[in-house]
Amino acid sequence: MELYFGVFFAEALNKPIQRFQGAMSMMSKLNFPREALILASIYDQLFSLFLKLLALIPLLWVLGYPPTFDWIFAFIGIFGLLMTGISLGLLLSPLGLLYNDIGKGLPLILPFAMYLSPVIYPLREGGKLALLQDYNPVTPFLEFTRSNLGGYDFTLIGPMYIWSGIVFIVFVFFFIGCKGSHAHDYRKERFIIWKMKY
Repeated sequence: MELYFGVFFAEALNKPIQRFQGAMSMMSKLNFPREALILASIYDQLFSLFLKLLALIPLLWVLGYPPTFDWIFAFIGIFGLLMTGISLGLLLSPLGLLYNDIGKGLPLILPFAMYLSPVIYPLREGGKLALLQDYNPVTPFLEFTRSNLGGYDFTLIGPMYIWSGIVFIVFVFFFIGCKGSHAHDYRKERFIIWKMKY
């Protein structure tokens, strides 16, 4: 189950870089809202999530985890994983557009980085691994999803609020940045057209 959501996070991290790299020629030739690429990444991941849940829900039921009311709250954690992946992908997108190696290297690095979050192992109470879990933005969302689907207590409510705020700020910053760059291009084009008339 955790591996499903780890792969979902990895796809969400790669999706903005892939979308922006795929639209490079279109962005240089056409005037369209750049935030549409961000929304397309989110919609693509939501459709991917729907297909993954079609396979996961019957599997969980067969393994002895029948659907409960808590499963509805698991979608909050899944949405947190989605937004964390998209926000980190947006953070890496400028470098990914300059250097294509970043988009190609992420699928190689992420399977090993997945072991830094509690995908395979349970949460640690102390030690160096617990410190690493505290600074990992994926851990609270992954654990929240796992605790709601598995039916046990969630203990990382503080880090979940902190990482939710950070992810929200990063996402809004890049979303507004895309919108602002588009408005700047539009004003520049209007000025050039006005100057050509007179």
